[in-house]
Amino acid sequence: MMNSVWETFDLLMYRVTTEKGKKIYAPHFPPRLEAMDGKMVALQGYVVPIKPGFRHNRFLLSVLPIDQCMFCGQDGIPAMVEVTLSGGKKVRASDRPILIRGKTVLNGMDRKRVEIWIEKATIVTN
Repeated sequence: MMNSVWETFDLLMYRVTTEKGKKIYAPHFPPRLEAMDGKMVALQGYVVPIKPGFRHNRFLLSVLPIDQCMFCGQDGIPAMVEVTLSGGKKVRASDRPILIRGKTVLNGMDRKRVEIWIEKATIVTN
């Protein structure tokens, strides 16, 4: 699954500050990752649902399958991106990877969503 796009997304870092006694983690996009903002990418991975249901228009895409612990392993948490399919299309979560193509958006402001989005995505079929 790993390719140069996943490796670049994995460069995401966080700056830690303190506000009113609480630690605040703000995403930091190194230059190589920042250069991906607005670029079209192809990315293969596994659908991780954000909400309950069988079919999803918006979901997380992970380099690891959902049945493998995301927080285990020696290298920490793997990169995941949030995907929104174009045209209201939906995909079913399964144990098989999918290939999507879409526009990269870096999110440095909305704390309720992940830091990297793929918008206007389409599923590439063989």
